[in-house]
Amino acid sequence: MDSLIKQNQDNQIKENYWIIKWIIYFCVLYFVLMIPTPLTYTKELYLGPLGMPLFVWGWIIDNVLVIFGMFIFYAEAKRRGLIED
Repeated sequence: MDSLIKQNQDNQIKENYWIIKWIIYFCVLYFVLMIPTPLTYTKELYLGPLGMPLFVWGWIIDNVLVIFGMFIFYAEAKRRGLIED
């Protein structure tokens, strides 16, 4: 009986770690855009590759990381049985 309780507690800790990992990932990407740097916000024009402003590249990179994270989150959640088709 004790081993069953211990196993259940271990599973809860792993589940909480998984959720916290993804909350931190998406919160960091959200708050990175709020830090006023040349990659996210600027009043001066800093040109990057292809002549596009540098902050546009920062937003593009952040959005790609968010979309990539959503696909990975979906795949992991589906593997865990949290999402059903």
